[in-house]
Amino acid sequence: MIGAGQRATLVVAGLLALVATGCWTQAGQGSGRQGFNGAERSITAANVAGLAVAWSRTGPAVAHEPVVGRGSVYLRNTASVTAVAEADKALRWGPVALGGNAVPTLVADRLLVPTSGGSCSLTALDADRGATLGTRPLGFQDLTGYPSGFSSCTTRDALAAGGRVVVAWHYLGSVQVPHCNGGPLTEQSYNITSGISALDPATLAVIWEHHETVSGCGAPPPVATWPVAFGAPAEVAGGLVTATQSSRVVAFSPACATLCPATWTRDLGVGLVGPPIALGSTLAVVNGRGTVHVLDAATGTPSWTAVVSDAADVSLASDGVSIFAAGADGTLAAFPAGGCGAPACSALWTAQLGSAASARPSIGGDVVYVGTAGGTIAAYPARGCSSSVCARLWCDPLLGDGVTGVAVVDGRVFVAALDGSTRTYAPPSPT
Repeated sequence: MIGAGQRATLVVAGLLALVATGCWTQAGQGSGRQGFNGAERSITAANVAGLAVAWSRTGPAVAHEPVVGRGSVYLRNTASVTAVAEADKALRWGPVALGGNAVPTLVADRLLVPTSGGSCSLTALDADRGATLGTRPLGFQDLTGYPSGFSSCTTRDALAAGGRVVVAWHYLGSVQVPHCNGGPLTEQSYNITSGISALDPATLAVIWEHHETVSGCGAPPPVATWPVAFGAPAEVAGGLVTATQSSRVVAFSPACATLCPATWTRDLGVGLVGPPIALGSTLAVVNGRGTVHVLDAATGTPSWTAVVSDAADVSLASDGVSIFAAGADGTLAAFPAGGCGAPACSALWTAQLGSAASARPSIGGDVVYVGTAGGTIAAYPARGCSSSVCARLWCDPLLGDGVTGVAVVDGRVFVAALDGSTRTYAPPSPT
């Protein structure tokens, strides 16, 4: 009989094995959210121009990038999860109805799915069969069935890191209670909480949590005083860091237990886009005005900045050599991951996407892929070219709505779009 501790050890070992083979186990591929698969060797800048559709399928709109592993492509729709065969798109299981659109994470033989609705939870599915293995509530209870009750809870993309699965969530609830705080016979109580929960991936037991709450009786206070919803977390320099939807970057210690206070907070003054990405001893995050901020991961001290455009809607990616940022004006820019020795750095090279980026850049080997709101997926040389402006190496103008995510695994490029289409590209077979 395998005990809970042994099971957790096996889960972590399985995760490491999956990453080593080049799978795309969660949003951003690795725990640092860099969007980089360095194990990719089949598709290179030299042969990417030969990519062709290997298979395509149509279904409900896929919210974000696919998760790929164990021979399956896991597609997160607005209210369900579906698994299809990586090789030929054959349905393996699903759709399994689960509210929300947060991207799951694959840990060994479990697909861990954050769910949203009247309450939040983390649900473990058997990755090969789709059967539900367990569910752990996050935040507070669903109040929609109570008289004068209301609740809404949303989750962010799950993160597997350090033997834990971490999920950010935001809860709003209100219900009529008698003598709330000694008040009238019946009065509304309210609870508005932004939280982060770290759980054991095998047992779903909560290891630690962080809460920021406004609660009380009567009418809720103005929205401006509510806790700001945390964004998807990322692991940086052995710790956990998360970007909020406002302007703060907040760090937590990996040694936390039970209730976890922030180790540092840095307010960058402008709303941030997506999670930070890990860059060794530093981290990088982009704000909505298109400015890239690089901070010391241990202290949050600013290191340097760069500007991709006057606006940005998608998060960053990095292969450890360059930071890739895509602007809302259709600019793709590469900046030196180690900085330039000055407080502000210029781009190593840029490229024009043709329309605004709608999905974060994804890197496989020496190729960076970017999807656009115009429905195009294109490839560029991650190491740059002989000019300050690089041309694309390959492009496919997808039909329908914009690209939502790209994963590069096992010599294939998996692309999801808002029109419900998922396409897989592969280079031509050797003759």
